[in-house]
Amino acid sequence: SRLCFVSLYIPEKMNSLPILLKICLRIVLIVTFLPGYSKGLGPPIVPALDIDGHLLIAGILSLNEGQYCRSSLDDNPLSDANDIIYALSRAVEKLNEVNFFPKEWKLGLKIWDDCFYEGNSVKASIHALSTLLEMPFNGSSTVAGIISEANSPELISKMAQSINYPYMKMPPLALHEEMTAGVQMLVITKVDHVSVIAKNHYQLEIFGNSAREENICVVNQILFSSSRSADDILQSMKRLKKSGVKNMVAIGDQADFEPLLALQNKDSTFDFNWLFISQAELDSNAFTGFNTSNKLFGIYTMYNEELDEDFEARQINNKRVQSMVRTVYSVSSQIKNFIKNNCDEDTKCNFSDLKLYSYEDDVSDVRKALGLERDDVSVAITAQLNSGILVDVGIFNGTHIEIRDFNLIEDDEDKDSSETCKSYICTNIERSILHSFHLKDEVWVYIVMTTSCICVLIIVAIIVYILCRVWEKDNVEGSQTFTLLTLFSVIVLYVTIIPYIMNVTETTCYMRTPVTAIAFAFLFSLLAARSIMLSTTAAEASSGHISGCVQGTLFLLMFGIQIAITTSDIVYNERLLPIKVMMDTGSKFVCHEKWLDLLISYIYVLVLLFFLLLTTPFAVKSNRNYSEGPSFCLSAYLITCLWLMCTCGYFLLKSDWKDFCVALIIVGTGTTHLITVFIPKTYMMATSAAADAVTLTIRQSNYERSAMNGQRIYETLQVPSISSHYGPEPTRSGFSSFDEPKNNQKAEF
Repeated sequence: SRLCFVSLYIPEKMNSLPILLKICLRIVLIVTFLPGYSKGLGPPIVPALDIDGHLLIAGILSLNEGQYCRSSLDDNPLSDANDIIYALSRAVEKLNEVNFFPKEWKLGLKIWDDCFYEGNSVKASIHALSTLLEMPFNGSSTVAGIISEANSPELISKMAQSINYPYMKMPPLALHEEMTAGVQMLVITKVDHVSVIAKNHYQLEIFGNSAREENICVVNQILFSSSRSADDILQSMKRLKKSGVKNMVAIGDQADFEPLLALQNKDSTFDFNWLFISQAELDSNAFTGFNTSNKLFGIYTMYNEELDEDFEARQINNKRVQSMVRTVYSVSSQIKNFIKNNCDEDTKCNFSDLKLYSYEDDVSDVRKALGLERDDVSVAITAQLNSGILVDVGIFNGTHIEIRDFNLIEDDEDKDSSETCKSYICTNIERSILHSFHLKDEVWVYIVMTTSCICVLIIVAIIVYILCRVWEKDNVEGSQTFTLLTLFSVIVLYVTIIPYIMNVTETTCYMRTPVTAIAFAFLFSLLAARSIMLSTTAAEASSGHISGCVQGTLFLLMFGIQIAITTSDIVYNERLLPIKVMMDTGSKFVCHEKWLDLLISYIYVLVLLFFLLLTTPFAVKSNRNYSEGPSFCLSAYLITCLWLMCTCGYFLLKSDWKDFCVALIIVGTGTTHLITVFIPKTYMMATSAAADAVTLTIRQSNYERSAMNGQRIYETLQVPSISSHYGPEPTRSGFSSFDEPKNNQKAEF
């Protein structure tokens, strides 16, 4: 079947060739394509963009939604595919012209088309890219990075994870600059409260954050889809009108809001002021029915500064094309920094150690090398004049707005006083800093939180019981100072789950790793000092006891090392900031924690845990402190098993489960030690106290009974007078003289 399938690639014009030549050609095709088919990847295809160089950036992109795969680029000279290929080619040429890379290395670029995620085309592109990666390094070119789009197929992500090459997804289109320009327009027009309509949560969140910086209240946030019914749209508009907010902000392409525009043109009662934020220029014909008394503004992307003159010449206003150019510059900047820090003159670069990060948005070295001084994106501003036509009235250059010959500031006397004085509940401005901390909406968060609360209540009850026993000066075995410290350390450990169960912010992202490491070191240092004491009491030919001062010194020494490590990590390492990732239901912030930084933060904690494993087996025979030795050993081994299981899950599971694995380690460690050590110890303390009380009661009753019986004996016993030692000599040798009983009477005993 493979032979028959490969034969389809032979053109019809070659049917007249000799049979032997056909067979030879088919054999060549089979040898060429069969390895790819055996892997289910399909035949390799020619890259849409192929630029040779010493350092290659390979990528699989969707060019013009797959039109390139089914037709020639010459058929549609204005297609997105032509713009993408042209822009990327010019970006590479500019970098090579200024010798951006050291050693006079040139940048190369190979881009395959995934045909808008068409299954066979994606497999064929992956096969072609895999074939390129399998080629040995010959000194002339090497793959230094792989790129794909933010919403690329899962096949591409799996392929990138299975190979040892740097890989980066392009950041999603967020319209950051356009939204910033929109917020500045609201400031200029003295608008302090708006309703926002967008296609996804990501856009709503970005605009809300930008508006909060300017103290602009977002009253309503609406997810809008063009597929919604007309009645549903009408009801949404009525609810917006009822809320009393007249200023509307719409984020997305103009085509997405055609139903809204049609409703606005049809019904004059919806007299909203509109601000449209788009990546493409707005069509004036779509706003012919708008009331000219209402304000109407448009924000759209003009061109990207990295290729400003090229974009102007070709009139490229595609935000997606600009994002791809930006990605190539970002990858090039990271490759250059890697070469500078890791490659010597006489050694080859091992680019498998390079890690590409999509949030690395600093391309200042690229701008400096190319002589680009303007801001990244120029954003045009349009407005509806009295004629009802949208005209350009200003420009946003990344930092401020420049308005040309148009008074956009509304007079204060024209404002509705009732609307100005009305108090709105803002969705983007919190009333206090505590409102920025919200629990994650996941099931495991509530399970972990409930378990922690129950265990903390149990620990508090144990602490109160021990303090009462000590206060009443009961006979308690051993000093309870270390016991109380250990209980307190477990409570501290439970508290450290807060950064993991809350929504990610800069504060929680920054504090989670150092705080957790300190909490674990606090607990493990106490356990290690306690384990040494128990081990020496059980060992033969040992002192049999380590004083509390020695235990305290050991604890402070071990815990102080972790404090020093954490302090140096905070001082010398850069601050960890959350990054935003796109999800199916919108976007969310995640803490991008590098595995090397995590290893440095937790390496000493692992050393303490390993020390516990070595010392606790020697404490098994110890019966001191209510037989703490065996339970200590069991707790140490259970905690180790928990750490191994959760660590494997942290590195093997998806990123959504990383916080759960860390929270499970935190709660599991404290709960394990509580169940295996403190609860049995408290039970033995209570039972021993009860046994002592019973024993004391029995001894007291036996003493009273013996005293009463002895009194009756002593009352009936007649003791004769005993002669003094210094008295006269006895009448009979060797015996004292006793009075003989008279009348044959017997003594009573």
